[in-house]
Amino acid sequence: MQHTVTSLFGNSEQQRPQPTRARVIAITSGKGGVGKTNITTNLAISLARQGKRVCIFDADTGLANINILLGLTPQHTLEDFLEGSLPLEDILMEGPRGVRIVPGASGIAEYADLDRHRQQTLLNGLRRIEDQFDYLLIDTAAGISDAVIQFVLATELAILVVSPDPTSLTDSFALTRVLKRNEYAGRIEVLVNMAESQDAAQRVYQRFSQAVSKYLQLDLKWFGYVSADRAVVSAIRLQHPVVLMQPDAPASQCFERLATRLQETCATESGPGMSEFLRSQVPET
Repeated sequence: MQHTVTSLFGNSEQQRPQPTRARVIAITSGKGGVGKTNITTNLAISLARQGKRVCIFDADTGLANINILLGLTPQHTLEDFLEGSLPLEDILMEGPRGVRIVPGASGIAEYADLDRHRQQTLLNGLRRIEDQFDYLLIDTAAGISDAVIQFVLATELAILVVSPDPTSLTDSFALTRVLKRNEYAGRIEVLVNMAESQDAAQRVYQRFSQAVSKYLQLDLKWFGYVSADRAVVSAIRLQHPVVLMQPDAPASQCFERLATRLQETCATESGPGMSEFLRSQVPET
């Protein structure tokens, strides 16, 4: 596989003044099974509970799981929008606490193959999303496929989800290396999931970040952790977010802190949005 990907989303130096644009965050992982989609869902709901307008973009082109975790059945997907049969607003699903979801984000990975009309359609739709929300959370697939890298390259912040499992750290190191080779301009912050305690989570982070600093010369930031909590397992089985099912559970309290942390992280001036990356790839007439 080619480890250098030409971003389909353009140059991060091109900026469009849009003070109300959503902050575009990628939530990604090097390995599947680390709870990335569950984190995206509960973090989105926690942000909404704190008064923020949030949209989840399900960018896993192979396994779209956001709707499954929420017990929702999408009537339409992004493909209907790209085909021109429905406006983007009509395919958005409404989840708990007003969180909106773009279901089944298949099609964007093939953005380079879309004709100009579809490129412009996607550009306009994403611009509308960015203008209507405070946060746009991109739930990517796991691994280092071209589609994953392209989505992360189009965001200003990547939250890298790892677990204490050594294979998770190895695969996350590979993902970080590919992002560096593609000159990712955003920040990478590490979230440790399924941690026994905060101290244990920080030990995992320190071990991982030191390896990345030594071998890749990259400075990774600490984003936070989510406790290993049986309440999460029960919530997933019941297709109900743990922050709503058991708001006092240790994991739920972690998600509330993460939502506050994300707002603090994004308090500075925002960078270009995803639509701006796409705009640079649409040939001018």
